[in-house]
Amino acid sequence: MEKIKITKRGLLYLNSGIENSRELNGAKFNYAIVKTQRHLDEEIKAIQAANEPSKEFLEYHSKLYELMKSFQMLDDKQKPIVIISGGIGVLKIKLENEKEFAEKAESLRKKYSSDIKRQKEQNDIYNEEILNELIEIEAHKITADDLPDKFTLGHGHGILPLIDTIKIIDKGKVKFPNHKIIGYRKFFGPLFSFNEKSFVISMIENLRILSKLQEEILTSKIYTDYFNIYEKQRKKLCESFSEMDIYGNPKVIGREYAITGIAEFNFELEKLRKKYKKIIDDYEELMKKDVDLSVNIISFDCLPKDISGQQMQVIIDFVK
Repeated sequence: MEKIKITKRGLLYLNSGIENSRELNGAKFNYAIVKTQRHLDEEIKAIQAANEPSKEFLEYHSKLYELMKSFQMLDDKQKPIVIISGGIGVLKIKLENEKEFAEKAESLRKKYSSDIKRQKEQNDIYNEEILNELIEIEAHKITADDLPDKFTLGHGHGILPLIDTIKIIDKGKVKFPNHKIIGYRKFFGPLFSFNEKSFVISMIENLRILSKLQEEILTSKIYTDYFNIYEKQRKKLCESFSEMDIYGNPKVIGREYAITGIAEFNFELEKLRKKYKKIIDDYEELMKKDVDLSVNIISFDCLPKDISGQQMQVIIDFVK
């Protein structure tokens, strides 16, 4: 057993990675992940309980769902159509029933307004504070030799904290801007399905380097100030000027709020940007900054034989 430090958000991701690796065979490998997960059980339950909705909020959600079902639109196969409102999936309402649904949904929201408000406040604390807390856990480490057949790069990324450090044999320099480091999971996503062991082992430390840098950025004062201070206020301003949809949430078209009173909104937004100019400038400078990474350069012979041109574009700077 070895003690490792990890954020609570990272712990949830690790637990998910362990769950996704259960399909793989291998005595040493599965011993390590099962023993580790047993040590994590209580902490995982505590994290999940921290954002457990109240009985009253669940009651509201259940009644809202039943209301949506009574007015829902069905597709050609008579299945519900799900759309996004307020960041969550909701049932699409028939056009002729939108007005009646909106009135009844508004009445329901008024009845449970204090419970809805409490849940939103709880969600904010959970996402902004609790998930960023650093904790220490005990884990069974896995060596490169213990990695089973069919172990993909995606599996490796999911359980990175459990894999022993793999010595970098052929070091090289790669330049990465911070905004790409923030989104490195999506960037390398096209490679996550590969299970050629030599390739996976070659890439593990590169992902670990990026993961650590991402964590440093996400927990930095510049980043948290931008999202917890400026961006939170900007979102609140957008919502206050936005049209509302029939579900009682600010209407979003594409990725933009449906803003009304655009002149007044722009005036208020400019005031906000001036107020938080330093926070915004520091954040934008951080995102543009290039970082020189010392990475494991991958031998051409280690590349998967069926790698596509699109996948090669992702990995090309790491190949010798």
